[in-house]
Amino acid sequence: MFGGFALFALAAGLPAWLAAGLLLAGAATHTVGEMIGSGGQWGVQMGLAPLERQGQYQGLAGMSFSLASILAPPLVAFLCIDWGRPGWLVMGALVLGAALANVPASGWALRTRARYRVTMHTG
Repeated sequence: MFGGFALFALAAGLPAWLAAGLLLAGAATHTVGEMIGSGGQWGVQMGLAPLERQGQYQGLAGMSFSLASILAPPLVAFLCIDWGRPGWLVMGALVLGAALANVPASGWALRTRARYRVTMHTG
């Protein structure tokens, strides 16, 4: 997704034909990132949830989507519209940072399942 945001940022101020090409490439890159991210999100959400707590994990995931729906519009308006090119890169860095932080957090959760008596899972 960072790559898609970077391509969006690069499109500013270019001739229309070149900007359109970069925007299309950015949209395709972003779409692939969304698909990979959705698969990863589903794996974490369902794979870490004990069978007896699937509903609780689903509720927390749903709440996080609601929170994102509240925070994203003003953040996107501020970064991507007000800041322009640097804002797109900051937005991409935020998404990349969240993704990179998820890797060790998920690894820790899997490694410490037995310690916290979370032994049943679907993943």
